[in-house]
Amino acid sequence: MTMMFKTTASALALALGAAYAAPAALAQQAPPPPQQGMPAQQQPQIEPVTDEEIWNFVRAVDQVSGIVEELRPQLEAANGQEEAQLIQQDAQAQMIEAEDEGLTPERYNEINMAAQSDPELGERISEIAEEHREQNG
Repeated sequence: MTMMFKTTASALALALGAAYAAPAALAQQAPPPPQQGMPAQQQPQIEPVTDEEIWNFVRAVDQVSGIVEELRPQLEAANGQEEAQLIQQDAQAQMIEAEDEGLTPERYNEINMAAQSDPELGERISEIAEEHREQNG
């Protein structure tokens, strides 16, 4: 399993909510200008992201967000850590299955991280996400 899936139940929900919001937020704000005397941050080097992968990513994010929303009340109502861990394990299994929307969990995470540091990719994801929302109501 990837690192994203090994977080605590509440951190998992928070991280996935942030993952869903990050590309949209990137599209709405420009990156801050680099400070004088500081080297520019290097973007992670990954294989180029195709439009098909972005569509798969958007569908997977949509499914993962639905899982988080569905299981959040159960996590909040859990009676103890053991019950919360069982709910978390169920959520992890569902999320891995959702991310198998044409992407490996590793590729899903690569695209997610790249979208946070690459405004152009973030914009492409936002545009496709908007088109996806229009098609699916």
